[in-house]
Amino acid sequence: YAGIIIFLPVFNIDTNKNVWVDLVTFPMNTEFLMGIVAAVIVRKIPKKFGLLLLVAGSIFFLIGGILTNNNVVLLNNAFNRVILFGIPSFFIITGIVNFELNHKVNLHNYILLLGEASYSLYLIHLPIIAAVVKIIAKINIQNNLLIHLIIITAVVFICVVSIIFYKYIEKQVIRKLNVFLK
Repeated sequence: YAGIIIFLPVFNIDTNKNVWVDLVTFPMNTEFLMGIVAAVIVRKIPKKFGLLLLVAGSIFFLIGGILTNNNVVLLNNAFNRVILFGIPSFFIITGIVNFELNHKVNLHNYILLLGEASYSLYLIHLPIIAAVVKIIAKINIQNNLLIHLIIITAVVFICVVSIIFYKYIEKQVIRKLNVFLK
């Protein structure tokens, strides 16, 4: 099944615009499937490979960024993103989790809180990023340093808003749902 999902878009096989095939091979769905595979196999990977997967994934991710910035396209379809960023992300996540499972990792409480707020962050980040990009375009900011400062500020803002959303909305909803389900 996974081979078919990857095989069809990578080789740009015409599926006669079948909506079900399009749904199954949609890049985000493929990346979601890779997340499931990572969760299933992470404990089966020998601990010596955790750091290797993390480093390899990071290098491939950077290469993907460089290729994208230079308008290099490996596949002439939407699956290009999966190849350049999805697979490296799979390696990074699998490597980090494997490393964490096999080594003691000390993280600051704020990092742990941000991890707990990751679903809120996932929900909130895109609208804020879209708004920031529109604002930058609307007021026609051309200075790269200023654009980078705005983006860094937006990332910090997204993290803060995500933590607030998590603490005061997401946690409360989860608590109430748990009470309701009991």
